Amino acid sequence: MGPVRYRSGRAETGAIFAIWALAGLAAATLPASSAGGAVGVSERPPVIPQFAMPEPIELSPQALELQKGYRDIFHTFVTGDRSEAVGRAAALETQALAANPGKALEWLSQADGGLLGTYLQAEPDCALPLVQFYQRLVLTHASRRSYQLLHRALHVADGLFEQMTLDANSQTARLLTADAYSGFAADLLGVPAPTRALEMLGRGVVLAPDDDDANIALAVLLLRDRRANDAQERLDHVLDRHPANREARLRRVLMRSGVSADGRAAQELEKLALSGDSDWIALVAAQERVRRQLAADDWNKSIAFLNRALERFPGDSSLRVALAFATARANRRAEAYLSAQSALNVRPSRGEGARRIFAELPIRLLREQAARATAAADQRLPRLAAALSSASTGAASEAPTSGGQGSSGVPGSSASAPQGPQP
Repeated sequence: MGPVRYRSGRAETGAIFAIWALAGLAAATLPASSAGGAVGVSERPPVIPQFAMPEPIELSPQALELQKGYRDIFHTFVTGDRSEAVGRAAALETQALAANPGKALEWLSQADGGLLGTYLQAEPDCALPLVQFYQRLVLTHASRRSYQLLHRALHVADGLFEQMTLDANSQTARLLTADAYSGFAADLLGVPAPTRALEMLGRGVVLAPDDDDANIALAVLLLRDRRANDAQERLDHVLDRHPANREARLRRVLMRSGVSADGRAAQELEKLALSGDSDWIALVAAQERVRRQLAADDWNKSIAFLNRALERFPGDSSLRVALAFATARANRRAEAYLSAQSALNVRPSRGEGARRIFAELPIRLLREQAARATAAADQRLPRLAAALSSASTGAASEAPTSGGQGSSGVPGSSASAPQGPQP
């Protein structure tokens, strides 16, 4: 059966999230197109599998107590110290898991799942600050190596992201959701959890296919995941739009050829190394061009190129060592000695830093998107505050007649749950 897409609406929002939390649905899979190939703006990741609506459930006393704790924590997150709120949530979940390892995860999902469904029903735009809350919670559990709770927090964040994706009916909303995905991917890379970050970033690129930095970051992660063809397609997508993107050009040419570089690859590396900015991209291109020349025993050409490269990077000891080696092999011993001596006098090597930037996880490419998502989440905190207030008022008004049980089977939720499509 294919995925079912629900209409965006308040009743459906509460029901979808309650089902996500209570039925334990798996996270949506990465669309094939986000890993490579053309990406259409109208495409969406799979959201909610086809299901039959479960019967309303009565929360256990433990889940009700946890729900009360979550209410207080969300209130602190909106009005007080956000770090304190996340820390309290981590402590609450850790204590619950220690007290009853067999049932705690179910109770936790019932407790916050019902609240989140109610909040999203009242204020759909509060999803982004809630995503940021669970994003921080993931990092906190990761730092404490609480892997069961980490995966649960990731699962809740998945549900919130899917709701944001469903509600992204404008270009602005799609770009914002993509920024949120990229920001979460950056945090996951810091854990590090590159496989999970790859999934998040792939979903974001579906929504913002023209984000060059996100596409390059995705290509880096795909290549680390041994999916070279998909990585190549992401870089080609960037270069089709912006042929002058220097990082995409560098990464693409290094994928195109090995030691026996063809003429086009050699020309591209020389252009990157000897023209444009004297940055880490130019330095890596120079190092790679020299490495390939030396591997081909082309000493004289290597020496000529190195002398030109050292005019741009006189403080790079790696290029000077390469020059000493090339001149020695060309029987130019005096030059080799002088080059070796000059290499010893250069500290530190810029080449090591350039290589490190090239090889590291691509967090730097996602910082701008993460900052935009955080700023947008801050602007939406009043929406979350309104949702908390609305939910508290609704729960109080229903308490005398239903004992806190709304018709969706979750305390504080009064929305009638729509029937999902039947198989």
